[in-house]
Amino acid sequence: MRRMAQLILRLILLFTLWLIGIPRADTPQIWSVIAIDAKGDAREAALADVAQLAYRYDKTLDTLWFRIGLYGQPAATLVRVKIAAGDRHVTAAGTRDGNAIVVGIKRTDLTDKTTFDVVAAVGSNEEWNDSIPDAGPPATVDLSAPRPVRGLREIDSTRNNLRFEAGVKTLGDDRPPRIVRSGSGRRDLILIPGVYSGDAVFEQFMARNASLYRFHILTPPGLGGTPPRRLPPETTSVGEFTWTRRLARDIRELIDRNRLDKPIVVVHGFPGSLAAEELASTHPHLLGGVVEVAGMAVQAMASFRNAGRELTPAERIDIVDVSWVQQWFKYVTPETWESNNYQAAMLAKDAERAERARRQLEGAPLAVKIRYLVEYMASDHREMLATMTVPMLLLLPGFSEAVLADSAHSWFKARFEDDWTRLPGNPQRQVVTIGDARALLLDDQPEKADRAIVTFAERVMAIR
Repeated sequence: MRRMAQLILRLILLFTLWLIGIPRADTPQIWSVIAIDAKGDAREAALADVAQLAYRYDKTLDTLWFRIGLYGQPAATLVRVKIAAGDRHVTAAGTRDGNAIVVGIKRTDLTDKTTFDVVAAVGSNEEWNDSIPDAGPPATVDLSAPRPVRGLREIDSTRNNLRFEAGVKTLGDDRPPRIVRSGSGRRDLILIPGVYSGDAVFEQFMARNASLYRFHILTPPGLGGTPPRRLPPETTSVGEFTWTRRLARDIRELIDRNRLDKPIVVVHGFPGSLAAEELASTHPHLLGGVVEVAGMAVQAMASFRNAGRELTPAERIDIVDVSWVQQWFKYVTPETWESNNYQAAMLAKDAERAERARRQLEGAPLAVKIRYLVEYMASDHREMLATMTVPMLLLLPGFSEAVLADSAHSWFKARFEDDWTRLPGNPQRQVVTIGDARALLLDDQPEKADRAIVTFAERVMAIR
């Protein structure tokens, strides 16, 4: 009887530990992403095609959990997973978790170390259909490393950032966005803030130039505390550019309602830049010109499978749809978003102004920021920009050497300046770089910025 009681107690203890290891459905399940894989490189397309490898560690149970994200749903009902670390590996049946397979392994069954390299494979005991990483070095797991302040790679598989949280009020499709008018001048300027503008990007510019222009400030829905448009169904491709094209329509309807005669559209980054470029391409007769303040040019997207080859526009849309949206942005945590998003140092020379703007732009709902970003990522306007007939002024920030000397800021110049030089030329496009300025250059160098816009506006008026 005593032995029986001890056995029962041991079974109860094991069952309790097992229950502890099973997260509740409403409990965040945080995973650290350590590798991604190209779509379509599996041996059999109908079987498991690996997209992403992530892990989490239960220190109490000394258990490693691995989550292998998949492109689509595999045809097989049972998918096995092999996790290899050095010369040891563990094979186990995976559990479905949406578009992923999850497997738990006692760390000591796989390795005696706290820092180790791993490779995962999916398939069956007889045939492994795909592995990750399948090229280059293995992925590294470091259980002893502190959680980074910047560069987090965490997702929460219980989140769905492609839908709004309950209670979010949206703007009806038949309703215009917030539009504020000011100024007493003769020339009409439509001002459109962007995702990295903050709430006051045009405030000082308007105060300085109130007698020169009539301002129409159109805030993209969801930014600056305004209600967002409804999100499209999750099955809608980003290639539909649902929000970008609706914003272009908002600009067009503003022009029509107010009978504006060839206004100049001044945008600060995307989504306004994308909408203005599209409108200038499809309805050039409506616009007198486009001014892009601190815009980021289209960044070439390289093929995962063919090194050195750029993705075509259709391939670009597909990779954003199936990889970035469904594997990353759908689950990305707010902490990961903010740790990888725009730094205060990018925004303004004045540190207090920069931090205030950073907090303002992060105040938009995560689903809004993601929707605008993925449509930007999927956009390839290079041909559109090459053939545009509407005059365009690119007003670019010239970051100082002191700013760029910090390795964390080295990408500023590449994205805000260098990428524009890689685009096909267009005689209608003028580039003015404002030295010693950052993204909020209208405030950093007001005299130089105002002069560039006034000169451009006068040239546009002379053409008319």
